[in-house]
Amino acid sequence: MGILFSKLHGDNSFPVGAYAVGDPASVNGSTIEPYLGINTGVYTDIPLSKLPPIPFEWIVSPSHITHTCPNGSQILTMFAVAEAVIVLVTPLIAYRPFIHWLSGKRLGRRGQKPILWTWVIAFGCQLLANACIAGMVGNTPGYGHLNMLHIFTVYMARPRYHLVVLGLLRSIVGVKRSRDFDKTHIIRRRMDDRVEFPYTDAYIATAISEMILLTIAAIFTGVTWHRMPSASKPEQFIDDIVSFVSSTPGVTLLCALAFVPIFKRYGDAFPMESRRYDLGRRWGVTVASDGQARVTIQSTRRKRAFFKRGASALAAAVMMGYVTLVQYAYWTRFLQMPGVLFCPPKMIESGVIWVIFTIAGRPRNTYQRIWR
Repeated sequence: MGILFSKLHGDNSFPVGAYAVGDPASVNGSTIEPYLGINTGVYTDIPLSKLPPIPFEWIVSPSHITHTCPNGSQILTMFAVAEAVIVLVTPLIAYRPFIHWLSGKRLGRRGQKPILWTWVIAFGCQLLANACIAGMVGNTPGYGHLNMLHIFTVYMARPRYHLVVLGLLRSIVGVKRSRDFDKTHIIRRRMDDRVEFPYTDAYIATAISEMILLTIAAIFTGVTWHRMPSASKPEQFIDDIVSFVSSTPGVTLLCALAFVPIFKRYGDAFPMESRRYDLGRRWGVTVASDGQARVTIQSTRRKRAFFKRGASALAAAVMMGYVTLVQYAYWTRFLQMPGVLFCPPKMIESGVIWVIFTIAGRPRNTYQRIWR
């Protein structure tokens, strides 16, 4: 997958001293063995031929290899499966009417103020998940000398794609708004046309959280790789994809502002049109039951809504899909080089933690009581 984002011109030759992740032949390599169990350091006094194939901060390995390390396919599969479980559960746990029905109408009510801070819950759950995994890795025998903050940040850069699904659901899925909302002050009758988009709150919170996570991951990835000597072959081998990783926060921000706006909580996700110059409005004549004819402005907005929702969803899917492809392309290229320097333990447990905390962060964006 990494070839999709490779340079058209430049040196993409495989660096000498690099090994595929988990390759047992790398244990005694001169670029591998001296750095086992070390994920901090400087490159000043290290000859180019002896440099590790990945930055110090990305090393996750024990001091001595006593077990088989996972290979690239296993690591990428774990990332994909964890996200797949989240994606399968998201349509239910992020669907406000379902939670409202399941809780006997005690939960799942949209509040006016909670949306201002619920993204903190989603973001905090991701941080807590990575902190738990970093602590679990750091307390695994042989991994105790590793800097857990670096492990924490490495896992923050893992591929995630459940935002793509939430963006699509927010754009397309609309349901008739319950009359219960007419008793509150949080509706926007002029904007939502009595149609509720039940995934909106979950999408807004997740999008804000994801932009922060992508920003942290992009900074960490760029800084750690650019700390390596510019003449090193590993840095040159992955430099093109690192540049693409740096673009992911901006692409996500553009999508969240222009195509599936996070500032639009009511109504369709596509940008608002001028009521005066809306091309979908036209003059028409209606005849009331008393026989009087009235000239009114009729709107064909509903007829165009389906097309515009589809176009908005498609544009969002393309942009968010680009972010996901970049993440997987980076990890595909990265896993070609570290040998046993990237030997994460307890992969299944890590995947379970990601699933649990991501799901735990979602209900807070849906389980809100009503503000009158």
